[in-house]
Amino acid sequence: MFVKKTWKKILGFVAVIVLVMMVLSAVRHRYGGRVRDPVLDSAQIARIDRIVMERPDGLKLLFDKKDADRKWMLDVQGMDVPVAEADYFKVLDFLYVFNFWEIAWIPDEDEERAWKDLIRKQGGSLKLKAGARNLLKFKFACQDDLFLIMLGSHCYAMTSIWKPSTWMGFFTEDPKQWKSCLLLDFSPSDIRFVDLRYAFSGTSPDTLSYRLEVAASDSSAAGEVGEMFKAPVLLLHTAAGSRFLPEDANRYLSSFSQVYFTVGGEARMGKLLYTLTIGSKKDEVVCLSVFEKQVPAVSEFFFDSGVSGDRNVLRPDLFQAVVVVSRGVQTDTVQMPFVVLDKMARTASDFAEGLPASVIGNAK
Repeated sequence: MFVKKTWKKILGFVAVIVLVMMVLSAVRHRYGGRVRDPVLDSAQIARIDRIVMERPDGLKLLFDKKDADRKWMLDVQGMDVPVAEADYFKVLDFLYVFNFWEIAWIPDEDEERAWKDLIRKQGGSLKLKAGARNLLKFKFACQDDLFLIMLGSHCYAMTSIWKPSTWMGFFTEDPKQWKSCLLLDFSPSDIRFVDLRYAFSGTSPDTLSYRLEVAASDSSAAGEVGEMFKAPVLLLHTAAGSRFLPEDANRYLSSFSQVYFTVGGEARMGKLLYTLTIGSKKDEVVCLSVFEKQVPAVSEFFFDSGVSGDRNVLRPDLFQAVVVVSRGVQTDTVQMPFVVLDKMARTASDFAEGLPASVIGNAK
């Protein structure tokens, strides 16, 4: 009996030792060179509501997700820019890097030592958070065409099949590139008025400028016109007088939804072309002052080809304009293509003839 108990203890002790050795072997396998990629799945990405990126250049980028509005707000610390809405789809592209990337290279001891030194001295850090929890946290640095990360006490060089030629730029590009390019997004049913004033019409009186208003649905004039044309009823004011517009004129109001500007460098501002003001039924007013964009009369292509010319001789750009955007006390300057602006900036004569307001009554 005593011998049996002794053998049981010995066998139990041996089993514990074997189990411990198996665990140690698994740990060595996990951290000894053959590791699982630091990847987030789609469900984890969907939970991320805060991104904290401390960059090697000293800037700190804080992204906060506003679920109610499906927006990401960006605060750039270390740079004199206001908190602004980030491009939702660009942030999503950035997050999906961590769904598709993988370890491309595991360094030997000497390389790892050098990489750690580089990351500590010249690197940045990233935290992807869901509430108070870090879903992914690492330090990073760029070395030539390598993107290095230090995850815990180990270093790896990473690669990604998601945006393969541009994904590293997410960590280094100008913070302005994160800014949402959505300039206007008025629903046609939300617009109260559109006012367009040309700076120089070439005629007297000005027959190009106009003010377009959505007539109040409870007014007697709108009620009578509504019997002829389906609501909403549009009232056009010009130098020649006022008139109600036919129903198909409502299509014009859709020009003010999903309007984007283009990302560009510094632009020289020329003469003012016109001022466009849009007011909503929620009392939001946006004013666009549209200026010529001045560019060299001889293009950079010809300069680069060795063609002589004066870079100080300027001409108006045929394709883009400089636009000063005012929302209350906030002002911003962007660039926009004329193909977008021309949909919003009509002339009074572009609207089909409607019913004169005098026929119904005095509309104001």
